[in-house]
Amino acid sequence: MASQPTLQLDLCAIPGGVPPNGQASNLDNPESLGPTLIALSILMIVWSLLFTVARLYVNKSRLKWADYFTVVAFVLGLVYIGLVLSVSKYARHLWDIPACWYTGVYMQILFAQATILGPVIFFSKSAIFLLYLQLFPTGIPQGLRVAIYAGLFLTFCTCWAGIPLSAYFSAPHVGQPWTTLITNGQPARAIPWTIVQGAMSLFLNIYLFILPLPTLFKLRLSTQRRMGLVLTFATAFMGIATSIVGLSFRTQLQTTNDVSWKQGQLFICIIVENSLAIIVSSMPTFGNFMAVQAPESALVKALGLKGSSGGSSNNDSYGPHPGRKWKKWPLGSSPRSVAWPRHNNNLTQWSDPKWDTPSPPQYSLSDITHLRIETGDQNLNIKPGDSHLVRVVEVGQELHPRSIV
Repeated sequence: MASQPTLQLDLCAIPGGVPPNGQASNLDNPESLGPTLIALSILMIVWSLLFTVARLYVNKSRLKWADYFTVVAFVLGLVYIGLVLSVSKYARHLWDIPACWYTGVYMQILFAQATILGPVIFFSKSAIFLLYLQLFPTGIPQGLRVAIYAGLFLTFCTCWAGIPLSAYFSAPHVGQPWTTLITNGQPARAIPWTIVQGAMSLFLNIYLFILPLPTLFKLRLSTQRRMGLVLTFATAFMGIATSIVGLSFRTQLQTTNDVSWKQGQLFICIIVENSLAIIVSSMPTFGNFMAVQAPESALVKALGLKGSSGGSSNNDSYGPHPGRKWKKWPLGSSPRSVAWPRHNNNLTQWSDPKWDTPSPPQYSLSDITHLRIETGDQNLNIKPGDSHLVRVVEVGQELHPRSIV
């Protein structure tokens, strides 16, 4: 008896889903979120890298926990983005994806993404909480300190709980191949958890946004300094908006028939949100970096930052004799002895002839003095070397005969 011919299907010619009424599958050149996903990922990597490197450069001699957490968040974020980009071709409508693309390797990549996402969120958000502790190391209200540690604990519980859940829902059970996840619907049962994770991420973003506001409102800042804070909080608000949109996409995953498209949109929101968290936590030190490396840039001038390059503007006044020679010392240090002027017949003379370096003098208030001036607190118990919130206070000085103002 002749054997019956075996029917072989070309899965690459079969769409992975049924298109809606009035639409047809397009397996050759369909609409795709892939280019957008790749472009935004590269943009976020560049900006995150720029802010992270600037942060490490400024704090290279006094790295703190917040700095280490930022580095870990950036590295894990790179791994997550790499995993997402490896499946960027799936960021199209479900009915435009060939069925042969769904393999065990694809399910393994999705499992790796779900597993690493929790730690990425944890380190990026915890870096901001730790930054708050550095900004206000002593004299911090007890309520604010408790709120920061409570936020850290909540972030830890929310983010690390995702690892065992991902192992249960996004990985095959013992003895099963990875391909069983394509048809058994097991990964879909993890969607409620992703919604909870998105809601908690939104809550933490709002929590981080409002937490320092009462303390910052007490600072007496110039208009330009307030602009710098506005820029920082505007960036943080963008993170809140992104998490809101991401939460919307998470909830739609429960009801949509176009899972791959919603998944691509969600990937974009997650990458942007995590990158913005890294940027926000590094913005204070980035401002200091720009003030030193590019003191004449438009950004530095707009935010009222002042570098330590030793230059002076045309409006600076250092005394009645602009051509007099001065000796300078590095900003932030102090000379062992200061030559004060003595006056003879209304002529100013200097008691120390060694002041011979032709550059204007540089005076520097200590960072602790900056903080005390702005908060109005003359009794802050801050020790030298501590990390703390620093705001530059510009002091104008003029020299007149028989007086120093």
